[in-house]
Amino acid sequence: MKLQKNSSSEPELKKHVYAIHCANSLTLVERKLFNALLYNAYHDLPHQSQFEIPTKELCNKIGYISNDTSKIKNALIALMSTVIEWNILDNNDDVEKSRKWQASSILASAKIENGMCSYEYSSVMRAQLYHPDIYGKLKLDTLSKFTSGYGLALYENCVRFQNLEFTPWFPMATFRKLMGVSEEQYSDIRNFKKRVLDIAINEVNKNSTLNVTVEYKKEGRKIEAIRFKLAYAIEKDTLIDFFNDDLVKELTEIFFFSQEQINRLFEQYEKGYISQKIKIILESESFVKGTIKDMG
Repeated sequence: MKLQKNSSSEPELKKHVYAIHCANSLTLVERKLFNALLYNAYHDLPHQSQFEIPTKELCNKIGYISNDTSKIKNALIALMSTVIEWNILDNNDDVEKSRKWQASSILASAKIENGMCSYEYSSVMRAQLYHPDIYGKLKLDTLSKFTSGYGLALYENCVRFQNLEFTPWFPMATFRKLMGVSEEQYSDIRNFKKRVLDIAINEVNKNSTLNVTVEYKKEGRKIEAIRFKLAYAIEKDTLIDFFNDDLVKELTEIFFFSQEQINRLFEQYEKGYISQKIKIILESESFVKGTIKDMG
């Protein structure tokens, strides 16, 4: 069973790490659309290739307030014509090591008719996007707040590591690809920092509960690699009710968890998952016989 981190009821997208860590030049709207379409289709990916969603609902999911669908149509065309290079980053501390390479267009087809948006993934994309071995959890409502493509790209590439203190070191050439910046754009590091990096960091810190601080690895005066120090704050509206929550009472009265321990547990796992594990323990022979010595 995969552990599901969910500190709020906000809809979450399970997005394949290879799809998060990809080289592309998607605009802000295209990135948001990619995420919203995947969220809508995710649970049906194993057994169907065509999906649909009301166009109005799709616009709401990406924070687009307008009756003019031309921008959505153009973004759909871009997703059909955009080739994604997968697995720039492997699941490895050494980000330059890679087990495989693959490229694909994002959407196979798309249609808007009678207020509905229909779209299709290829069999390759469906296989890659569903049940990934490793995935990042992206909050859809959070994604809709971003106003910069650079900010959204940085958020997607950092959120996978949010339970760690740091991201891995990204070689600068790799990081530029992840941000959708070509070698010719902002080649001067001061320009890149002002036009891309500072904007991206400000966006992430402003629009999400993830707080990032940049660090550099230098060779002489040249910046060779970049990484980010990560902090993750609990939103005020997701704080746990310690007086009226039955699960909290079980954790405190039976297992003697502290408030800090419960907060950390709820940050990492869904309530349903925790309840399931508690039930297994309470029904176990060792618990019933009272042979478990340490319940803390």
